[in-house]
Amino acid sequence: FAQLSRMEDGKLAGMAKLSEKSFYQKVLGSVQEYWINSLLSNWQTHAVNVASNASVAALSTMERGIASRYGRMFSDEAGVEVGEGLAMIDGIRGGVVDAFRNAGKALRTGQTGYGVGKLEMPRQRYISSGTWNTRSDSWLGRGVDGLGSVVNVPGRMLQAEDEFFKTIGYRMELHAQATRQVQRELREGKIQPEDVKSRRAEIIDNPPEAIRMEATANAAYQTFTSNPGPLTKLVTRGLNSPYGMPFKFLLPFVNTPANILKYTFERSPLAPISAKYRTAIAKGGADADLARTKMAMGTMALMYSIDLAMQGYTTGSGPSQGVEQQNWRRQGNQPYSFKIGDKQVAFNRFDPLGYNLGIGADIAEHLQNTDASAETAAEVEEGISASTFAVAENVTGKSYMQGLALTAEALNDPQGFGPAFIERFASSFIPAGVAQVARVMDPVQRSSHDIWTAMKRRIPGLSKSLPAQRDLWGRPKTYESGIGRAYDAMSPFYGVETKPEPIDRLMKQDGWFVGMGGSNFTIDGEQVSLKERPDIKSRFYELRGGTKPSAMDNERADTLLDKYGDNTLLETLNGLVTGDSDLAGDFQELESPEDREDYVKDVVSDYYRAAKDQIFTEFPELTQSAARKKMLRNKGAGI
Repeated sequence: FAQLSRMEDGKLAGMAKLSEKSFYQKVLGSVQEYWINSLLSNWQTHAVNVASNASVAALSTMERGIASRYGRMFSDEAGVEVGEGLAMIDGIRGGVVDAFRNAGKALRTGQTGYGVGKLEMPRQRYISSGTWNTRSDSWLGRGVDGLGSVVNVPGRMLQAEDEFFKTIGYRMELHAQATRQVQRELREGKIQPEDVKSRRAEIIDNPPEAIRMEATANAAYQTFTSNPGPLTKLVTRGLNSPYGMPFKFLLPFVNTPANILKYTFERSPLAPISAKYRTAIAKGGADADLARTKMAMGTMALMYSIDLAMQGYTTGSGPSQGVEQQNWRRQGNQPYSFKIGDKQVAFNRFDPLGYNLGIGADIAEHLQNTDASAETAAEVEEGISASTFAVAENVTGKSYMQGLALTAEALNDPQGFGPAFIERFASSFIPAGVAQVARVMDPVQRSSHDIWTAMKRRIPGLSKSLPAQRDLWGRPKTYESGIGRAYDAMSPFYGVETKPEPIDRLMKQDGWFVGMGGSNFTIDGEQVSLKERPDIKSRFYELRGGTKPSAMDNERADTLLDKYGDNTLLETLNGLVTGDSDLAGDFQELESPEDREDYVKDVVSDYYRAAKDQIFTEFPELTQSAARKKMLRNKGAGI
């Protein structure tokens, strides 16, 4: 204390500032530790991780088998040996027991054996007695450590999954490298055919350093946890710095997405642009064989995905315009999905294959909208633009890039996207696993208008108190796929059922669409916003699209009853299209899309006005709000 008292005021202030920064880092780090594990708490995230790693392991064996033949087309030098693909399969079989053992150890202790993992957090937990300088044997220290253990369960599960597949990847490459070395030694006369089996076993049991390093690198490569490159490392270092920590909320994962992008890029027509590809080709041998094989197989997969989309078997991002996209979704479509019978199942979370499929589908969608009579140069330009847009659309559409994409939208249009960004961010502190339970218990999509309701939407039991989101025909939107409740609860690949209405098919055919409307009402010259009243908006859509005139109590509803019968808007419009309505004859005589559009919009307008009058009856506060606005405006104008 005597020494502290003799210190200069400036030094004391500096120590206080340092201490404050340390406390700030602890608090923010603890919050981020909870938040990131909260994002990972959905079991579907782990299903995606397991499926992705398993698919990459399977693809690796195919690539190695093809490379052993493909390489002979370009060079006579020693490259990938025949049998390496089968050896990798043998490595999978032989490594399963060790994989489970290592995964179990990682789950129990949090320790991994292959370096970088998907959980991009410091190895020392923030929510721990050590971080908060509390004795671990005290009741407070045990409580903090216990809380940290519970919070970090999702992260440990992710580490365990990666450790399993890293062990598999290590064994796959170890067996392949052993097969390669034995084949070369056999050709060179260093061993005899009868020694092949024992020599291979010897290399696997006691691998040389070079082979061990190759196997370790492959373990990280196949799980997208390779060491970051210079740019990724720079971004990661910035996010982990005291001043960069807040931005980690926008980009919680950096290295894994970067590795997935690299993996996809290596398997595309653009692979020769990368320095890694050129280095592999210059090196020759097995490296060149694998680089060419990856590019060739990826390019073929991309071409095939474009063809699938052209034939209508897959979807891309869909229309970007709001009204057109609403109609597109009412057709039973959802972005980045396979069409299987009358169902659509999303593939966009199934990386890295989802990238290839998504990029191909987006390119196909843009090319289908290209004028076939355009000049060649213009077509090439359009193709390049389509490819660029497709890549950008896929990258920003990924769940791990949503924070950055939404931030850009909020900065570009704070008034339009700012509130939604804040609501989404605040609600993300409700664990994703809890939100999934809420979705299973209540599959209806719910509306929110502030932070509290956005959080309620993710809490089981509370979500049902919120109004349903409705489509143009007044029907509640749901998360149900039509495949089954068990599928909806467990599968990470979301599905929808294709049930387009006749009127929806007509609008798509003609190229015109009806908007939702109903966000604002004009009452006695004053505009009243429903932004803060999603309950009224939901009720309005229900009245306009899915309620019979006899269920409403106003003069315009009586007029509807006389004009269209006791039919909902959807029933009336479907009747016009199918011929079941008494008015269908007049409608079907209309030859031009413009005339049909005008006719349909007149019908919609009739139902709109009747629903609006009913809303004023059920919610008199709207009229009162308009009267208050008018009084204040007149008062301000001195009237």
